[in-house]
Amino acid sequence: MLYSEISQALKDLAAAAKRAQDLEVNNKIIDVQEMIMELMEENRNLQQQLNNTKKLKNGDES
Repeated sequence: MLYSEISQALKDLAAAAKRAQDLEVNNKIIDVQEMIMELMEENRNLQQQLNNTKKLKNGDES
């Protein structure tokens, strides 16, 4: 599932919780959104580390 799909699902859920005036659910949704953002940042960092490692490995082979 792509981030945009997850994000849209959370927005839809937040709107439903808001209509139901459920503050606890809204707070949990915010928590989940923050976790997703942290995971995305971690993923970017890991991808960068992987790319750097690949570049170093390719440099050693030449």
